[in-house]
Amino acid sequence: LAGCDRASGATSPSSGSLTSVAMTFQRATIGAVASSLLLQPLDVLKSRQQYIAAKTQSKPPGVWALAQATVRNEGPLALWNGLGPSVIRVSGGVGLYFSTLHFILEQTGKRATPKWPVDGGGAAATPAPPPSVSLAGSRSTTVMWAGATARAAAGIVMHPISVVKSRMETYRNHGYAGSLAALKTIARTEGVGGLYAGLGAALLRDVPYSAAYILFFKELLSLANRYGQHKDGKHGMPMYITFGAGLTAGLAATVVSHPFDVVKTRLQLDRLPTPTTGVMGRLLGVFGVLQHVLRTEGFAGAWRGLPLRIVRRPIQTAITWSVYGLFAGDQGLLGILSRQS
Repeated sequence: LAGCDRASGATSPSSGSLTSVAMTFQRATIGAVASSLLLQPLDVLKSRQQYIAAKTQSKPPGVWALAQATVRNEGPLALWNGLGPSVIRVSGGVGLYFSTLHFILEQTGKRATPKWPVDGGGAAATPAPPPSVSLAGSRSTTVMWAGATARAAAGIVMHPISVVKSRMETYRNHGYAGSLAALKTIARTEGVGGLYAGLGAALLRDVPYSAAYILFFKELLSLANRYGQHKDGKHGMPMYITFGAGLTAGLAATVVSHPFDVVKTRLQLDRLPTPTTGVMGRLLGVFGVLQHVLRTEGFAGAWRGLPLRIVRRPIQTAITWSVYGLFAGDQGLLGILSRQS
């Protein structure tokens, strides 16, 4: 009878899971949009630095000089070129990433929960052992795999918008009436290959970044759980902890993944009427372009625009996680990650 009562009053686990995943998507997009509006000028300057270096085969102007020239020649709003596709890409991509990550970790966590035998009185026959080193390692591997999978899924879905964003950021007269018009034009004139130009480089940049980032982030949250005062009433983790953890994790992951950001930008711009590398980008592919950059521009060329990306990417990710944590508290994805220790 007790079992019947529980069954009749229970909410479907899958229904509750989907609801929490949907809430994660909604909360994540709020922080993503806020960070995109604030940091778009850094993305514009990074893309232009990479393009100028490829086009002229020389060192591009510094950040401040480039910003001044952009404002002087095109007006201050030029620093927000590509904002429309940027907001669409970041909000949609982050929402998909967070919700997919939430779903994967929630489902793997349910399957990994040990079910200990009970005696006739309902008490555990043996106490649950403490987490072992192998279990901790397994959880870390699961978190990295989940982060990589979620980023790959979001990246593939949102990549056409990323192509539009790069072109609008880089060119003053890009000729597109808007994001949708740009997608239609690229699809008509360049086909599917144009919409997915640079996808390989983008995945090689973002998938390792996300795997490393989510692992660093989880470990930093775990340290805060064990050694710090991480509770702030009903709001769960205070914003300074999620911001600090997100910033630190983002710095490490950004440096490692940056060369593929350079390659991605060049491949995306290579199909335009004024190509950066002629047919070379299309023929040689991701690693061919990377080798070309290293051979012609040296080590510095592969990390072109890194200072701007170091400022933008970790701060953008930290803002997104902080705003998400502000709304979600210890519920949802932050709660799942903090328990993965």
